[in-house]
Amino acid sequence: MSETQCYCGSGQSLADCCKKVQKNGAVTPEELMRSRFSAYVESNVDYLLKTTHTDGIEPNMRADLDYACATNRWISLRVVDAPRPSKNEGVVEFVAYCQQGDEIGELHERSKFMKVDDAWVYHSGEVFPHYKIGANEVCWCGSGNKLKKCHKQQCGK
Repeated sequence: MSETQCYCGSGQSLADCCKKVQKNGAVTPEELMRSRFSAYVESNVDYLLKTTHTDGIEPNMRADLDYACATNRWISLRVVDAPRPSKNEGVVEFVAYCQQGDEIGELHERSKFMKVDDAWVYHSGEVFPHYKIGANEVCWCGSGNKLKKCHKQQCGK
């Protein structure tokens, strides 16, 4: 029986990566961000809410997250930058790719994370314009192949 590879693209098994973080807590903001991506893939709204700073909780957030999970098929994650965090704050820039119907979309964000009661939580994010993938970079689809050998013609990105 083969182990399921983690959705976050770490190359580890799901059990040894994001499931472990979801159970035991994140050591770094990047771990939390990756585990939250996997939570989107699995529609684990409870985890997403649990790991969101109270400043960011909106009245209809559960319904919004349910909708985002139900209408998107989260495809892959690319960590662009994850500098070493301070004691209580960190940032991670990432690009998450998803499919809505026949369209491929992306979320390019620089997320701010804070440590509250010794646990990392997502605080807020600044959304950036489209992330241009170079022809020799790994394709957005998560195949591990270079873009020029994979989806360059399909997506034109």
